[in-house]
Amino acid sequence: MLRKLFDGQLPSLPPTPWKKPSVRPSVKPRLAQNWKSPAAFYTPIAEIGVSSYPVLIALNPNNQYAWVTHGFAMFGAGSTVDQIDISTNTVLGSIPVGSDPTGVAVTSDNTTVCVISPAGGISIIDISSSTDFGQFATSPITFPVDIAASPAKSMWITSNAEGEPIIEFDISGAASYVKTTIAPPVTTTLTGVAVGPVIGGNYSVWVCDSSFNQVYQIDASSATIIHTIPLSYQPLYVAVSPDNSFVWITHQYDEFISQINVVTRAVTTIDVPVGCISIKVSPDSAYVWVTNFYGEGGAVIQIDAAAATVVNYISYNNFMITPIGLAIDPSNTSFWTPDVYSNGVERFPIKTVPLFTVNGGPVLNYGEVTVSVTVVEGQAIDLSSFISVGGGATLSYSIYDGSGSLVGSLLTVTASGTVQIEVDSSQVGDPQSSGGILVTLTITVSPAAPSSPCGGSFVLPNYTAQLSGTERTAIRSATTIYDAANIAHALKQKRPAFKSGADYIAYKKASSLVNATAPGPAGAPFRPPPTSLLLNPVCSVDCSGSPVGCIVP
Repeated sequence: MLRKLFDGQLPSLPPTPWKKPSVRPSVKPRLAQNWKSPAAFYTPIAEIGVSSYPVLIALNPNNQYAWVTHGFAMFGAGSTVDQIDISTNTVLGSIPVGSDPTGVAVTSDNTTVCVISPAGGISIIDISSSTDFGQFATSPITFPVDIAASPAKSMWITSNAEGEPIIEFDISGAASYVKTTIAPPVTTTLTGVAVGPVIGGNYSVWVCDSSFNQVYQIDASSATIIHTIPLSYQPLYVAVSPDNSFVWITHQYDEFISQINVVTRAVTTIDVPVGCISIKVSPDSAYVWVTNFYGEGGAVIQIDAAAATVVNYISYNNFMITPIGLAIDPSNTSFWTPDVYSNGVERFPIKTVPLFTVNGGPVLNYGEVTVSVTVVEGQAIDLSSFISVGGGATLSYSIYDGSGSLVGSLLTVTASGTVQIEVDSSQVGDPQSSGGILVTLTITVSPAAPSSPCGGSFVLPNYTAQLSGTERTAIRSATTIYDAANIAHALKQKRPAFKSGADYIAYKKASSLVNATAPGPAGAPFRPPPTSLLLNPVCSVDCSGSPVGCIVP
């Protein structure tokens, strides 16, 4: 399968001994869509040096060990599996297996590891003693290509040789043997295999048919194919959600993965960069993880399962990553991927993906959303009033496309149109949880409140609303209507006249606000609003600037 997949596609890089970089490489998510997210710097939990050309990986269900295979013919033949202690992130040793291993799986009871290879059939390893029981033939298949553990002590194996069947290999006793053989309905070439969860005492096995672009669902209890689901292109690897909601498929040489609804068997495609290989689902069924070997320089892609949307794209900043295999630990706190050309295994933390809210509705990380806004000419749009993010993160804003002036969260535009805003989140103390969305604002600018040319009058803004509660109370309670009129007259004539200290305090508060008030509308004479307008905001001024309907001495 992988020989077929990588025929002529591999970068020609020489093998090099693994060593920890002097500057640890960081990782940033990037979008598969037409814009790029902000950097979020992922630092590996561990970088573990292993034998040459690590390719595939499997973890014990009890999260005790990781098992890493090495080499394909195109990399340089490998014939070992490394055992890693997950608690210490250290290699315990290497165990010989068949040459060019193509798959590795661990039994559900954590007792046995099985490794398949075209040259050696199936190698069965006792975990307690790290001993290889030996290599067993997988006849009638000659080119075992993928393996998946059943809930019992057996393994389901597919063949990449045309016309060969699907087998179930029993490893429960001293004499291991082929327990079940299932022939596809057509002469074809098979690729990935996955085992679903036990439902009502039974489970399904899912097998990819790459020649006829379809997936088979096998009923394990009857060992029969019960459904054949057509796909749009060659399926490669397959995974099943632990809650049995969806089946997930990667495709050879194509820019999408497929999601199959287990109940309806409806197929949905999700756009990803070309070159996706391994695929796994998190223990809580919330996210799907995919390795991307050569698209965009190599990456691990995180997909929101319910939304069927890419929400994280994790790739090295400084140099190329070359992941093929992938594993999600049972505690759902880290993911593992061998890096073929660095001769190392990277263990990365699983971080909380930012969830944004725009206009009261949720927006996933990397999402794009359009918002319609109507604004009065000259008025700023406060983006923070309708955009937020959970988890205590801070937001920053930048203009991605369009014209306008942006200061902090305040956007000012001069004309109706479209402005795209990139909204970036940064988790304080946890930059790996950073993310971003793209908000497209469809803006309608309405004229400012009209001012009458000389010959009419206009209503001034409600200045009372600009006062704090304390200021409003001070002016209203410390002066009488007579005092307010006197203060207004004093402001107008610019010569204060006070009857008491209380008058003076009220005057100073009113004067402070008046001096901070912007000029009036265009066409109107400039003069500060009398204090009486602060007390009676329905007052108007005529074109000469004189109050209308206010108490003026």
